Amino acid sequence: MGARAIAVLFSLALPAAAAAAEPIADRPLLAVHEDPAPFLFQSVGRLWSGMPVVAAEPVIGPFIGPFITHGAQADGGRKLVEEFKLADPAPAISSALGRETCAIIACRTLVQDVEDNALTLSVRTTNWTLTHLGTAWDRYRISYKVDARLLDGARNKVLASAEYVYSEKYDDTNKAPLLEDLLRDDAALLKSKFREVEPLAVAELKEEIEEDLRHNGLLGNS
Repeated sequence: MGARAIAVLFSLALPAAAAAAEPIADRPLLAVHEDPAPFLFQSVGRLWSGMPVVAAEPVIGPFIGPFITHGAQADGGRKLVEEFKLADPAPAISSALGRETCAIIACRTLVQDVEDNALTLSVRTTNWTLTHLGTAWDRYRISYKVDARLLDGARNKVLASAEYVYSEKYDDTNKAPLLEDLLRDDAALLKSKFREVEPLAVAELKEEIEEDLRHNGLLGNS
């Protein structure tokens, strides 16, 4: 994303409720993703046989009971992202949600760069975590949170906002994967879990954006 696009995004600080009921149809739409929050890896530091060295290495940092500090979790997450090339789900979500949002607002076209009179759909991963279960420290689950905002740079307005939160639940802890299962074969299982979240996030964000636009009186003429 270019410097101009970033400037546009960070200048839009007004809440959605402040957006005036202005026509939004037949305007270009730019779908972008912002840099994600750090990937967090929570571990009790147990070594696992047969795993890549970077994953078997205990996360650096002081322990607080069975947990570790946020800084240590971020350091462990960074190592996993670098070793296994874990992909932020936001780019895929932004692309798919852009198409859905374009249909909702009857946009003129999806564009690849900032244009005059274009609306901007900004998507950002605000939390993605791999953590052990509270009652089974050798079993792991993922959690994910993503935010989306529809922005009107010409009027300095946030037209609609939405968020999606996902957290794996296991009634039977034995069904949760072991860490070595998640990281085997270049972390294939871990990567697939985040990919499975993408369509769920798109569906929820689309619904919330449409609801917010209707609430703000912005779809009456769309």
